[in-house]
Amino acid sequence: MQSRFNDAVKQQQDAVTAPVNSVGAKLDQMSEDFRAVRESVLDMNTRMGKLDAKMADLQRTIEIIRNPPAAPPPTAGSSPAPSGGPGSAQTPATPPPGMQAETTYTNAFRDYKGGKYDLAMQEFSDYLKYFGNTQFAPNAQFYIGDIYYKKQDYESAVQAFDAVLEHYSDNNKTADAHYLKGVCLVAMGKRDAGAREFREVNSRYPDAEVAAQARARLKELGLPTGTAAPASKGRKRR
Repeated sequence: MQSRFNDAVKQQQDAVTAPVNSVGAKLDQMSEDFRAVRESVLDMNTRMGKLDAKMADLQRTIEIIRNPPAAPPPTAGSSPAPSGGPGSAQTPATPPPGMQAETTYTNAFRDYKGGKYDLAMQEFSDYLKYFGNTQFAPNAQFYIGDIYYKKQDYESAVQAFDAVLEHYSDNNKTADAHYLKGVCLVAMGKRDAGAREFREVNSRYPDAEVAAQARARLKELGLPTGTAAPASKGRKRR
């Protein structure tokens, strides 16, 4: 009887274990499928950005063919057009012959990652000057701010991050711009203003990678990390 009882218990265990193992295997497969879908979406976004840049190049080439630039009149004393600089948005100018959006951005990002900040700054500025309406324009503006931040030019960095937040709608650099703007403000001694930026990240982008860093900064300042922060007066909204 004991033997039959043990056999019956073992059969019950086997009957339960098999479905559980099957469910676990299915969950693992679903996790892998989700990861593959996420990577495909990220790759698609990158491809769309490159396609957007190529379309901008093609459109500008067509515009140049249809309306070739006229020779400048031989008059003296004419004042040059004002430049918007790295922290402002302006209508994109016609790029020099041969300059392409994708190549300009790729070179700028490569030099940025390689630590050639002065060169990358110029290249990102050129990208915004000539291709300021393309998908990677917010990224270029953000990296300009990050270069200023790395150089500890916090005031210029704040202006550049403000350009990201004010001149472009929500994009993949919005949360990062808020966070680094807060870091710069704290470094400038503007503790309350910096804390508002950290709370903005925590409340509006709680799932962003920098949200945890924003909460850590608030703790360093001895402030609560809750999202119920009073709205700041006079804050510009997009």
